[in-house]
Amino acid sequence: MTELLKDILGQPAQFKKALAYHQGNQYSEIKKASDAIGKASQVLIIGIGASYTAGISIMHALKKHEVFCSLIDASELENMEIFPPNSIAMILSRSGKSIEIVKSADICKRHKIPTIAITNDTQSPLAQNVDIVVSAAVKFDHAVSISTYSSLILVGGLITTFKEYGKHMADIIQRLIGACDYIEKYQLEWQKRIELSIMKQEALPVFFLGRSESYASARAGRLLWAEVAKSQSSCFATGNFRHGPQEMLSKKCKIVIWLSDHYSLNNDIKLISDMIRVGTDVSVITSQKQIGPDVDTYIVPTVPEEFQAAFNCTPVQMMAEALSRKLGVDCDSFVFCNFIVTSEAGIQ
Repeated sequence: MTELLKDILGQPAQFKKALAYHQGNQYSEIKKASDAIGKASQVLIIGIGASYTAGISIMHALKKHEVFCSLIDASELENMEIFPPNSIAMILSRSGKSIEIVKSADICKRHKIPTIAITNDTQSPLAQNVDIVVSAAVKFDHAVSISTYSSLILVGGLITTFKEYGKHMADIIQRLIGACDYIEKYQLEWQKRIELSIMKQEALPVFFLGRSESYASARAGRLLWAEVAKSQSSCFATGNFRHGPQEMLSKKCKIVIWLSDHYSLNNDIKLISDMIRVGTDVSVITSQKQIGPDVDTYIVPTVPEEFQAAFNCTPVQMMAEALSRKLGVDCDSFVFCNFIVTSEAGIQ
């Protein structure tokens, strides 16, 4: 078993650990961050790599709760000339040591913008240079971000929902623990199905499609294909895919699509039907019932949409790991990228 697969299978236990941590301290870190956001007119969500991808989900969650926010790639922050007044920055980083992330905290301080960090290392340079630190409270993955990616979404969801649901947070935690139990129950079955499917699959162009809370999962799929399988792929918001990129559909194309519980469900079911009709290999990740008898469907647990992207990325994590073994590449090590990028020059 690869170290990556161990991290994937261990993800539900890491989620439970994070939830227990925040329950145990009476959500003190979560409350501080939530209160600070409530006083701001805008939230600047800053991340890079997998953390930027997690920021897509957090941005969607904040907007759902009527918080105006923007998502900024940390490597582009220093090119911003105007910072909105009364803003607060939420900086996402598993290590808190990546060069662009460390510089982001400095830039925010220079512009007198209050800062929140969600990070797995509460002693990191980032954590030492922000106003509020919220721990992701999971162990570091072996190499590729698994729990250290999805826990950012999990904790971001707790911060986002706390103001509205603080008195009922225990109920939300129980739902999330139930979702962890569900993943633990079905992940070995998914892994076996995926193993068989991937081994039969040709080397196809792969497209990841998702809407709203699941667009983060589509982008996570593309990043996993690059980091894990060392292969090319593309991702699109599902609606955007229909404006040109769907010309790529053929029998030599693979689509992985997430269905949203809340947005354009019937339209996307029709899209799936049409893609299968023209011969495209389609896998569906959904918390709805089985889409059809001949559709490769992975049913994930139903959770509040602020947390959905933390749970519905598991099948594609397994797909990337299985593909790496089929292609004979090492998913447990990086060839050109350091575990933590501490320089802005070159490829290592």
